[in-house]
Amino acid sequence: VVYVKPKGKKKFPVKGLKPDDPVKTLKRKIEKKTNIPRKKQLLTDKKKKPLERDSKPVKKYGVKNGDTVYVKPVPKKTMTIYVKTPSGKKVTIKEVKPSTSVKEIKKRVEFETHIPAKKQNLRDKNNKPKASMRDSKPIGTYGVKDQDTLTMKKSPIMTVYVKTPKGSKITIRNVKPADSVAKIKKAVKRKTGIPPSKQMLQDKNGKALKD
Repeated sequence: VVYVKPKGKKKFPVKGLKPDDPVKTLKRKIEKKTNIPRKKQLLTDKKKKPLERDSKPVKKYGVKNGDTVYVKPVPKKTMTIYVKTPSGKKVTIKEVKPSTSVKEIKKRVEFETHIPAKKQNLRDKNNKPKASMRDSKPIGTYGVKDQDTLTMKKSPIMTVYVKTPKGSKITIRNVKPADSVAKIKKAVKRKTGIPPSKQMLQDKNGKALKD
């Protein structure tokens, strides 16, 4: 006997299922009991791991006598999500797939708000992850679902440029507001070979920056 727990409904037993029976057989039995079409069923085990392939025997997914299988609706092919900016504005992003990268979401937010993607620090409704969502990761990696709202915080990471006496422009990335001028000078040395003691850094108004 295997137990089945549809989302929002009571658990019920499914009898006559053999370890070598494919997942599609279990889905047929669930369809008879619940009228949920097989194509609309997403089955997961107790650890929330999906029983992905219909042709695979249930035993390959570790389903044993007395286990409970959970039934959820198949996610929509695309989602609509929202991004709340630091000013409180809510941006609607449509036609999002779980495979859509965080970088792509940021670009679409930039188009709507003119906030540069590099300045966006996106987190989910539970304020996670502690660091910003990584640009290269699919949005589905973070458990984002249809109608979810992401919160944007301004990124504390900056990119600054240093213009040398010869006129060349040096790019210094991953600079934090709390970083010392001495640290910037060390970064300039790595790029140019100019010792920190020989550097006199000024802001855009010509004011000298103290170490």
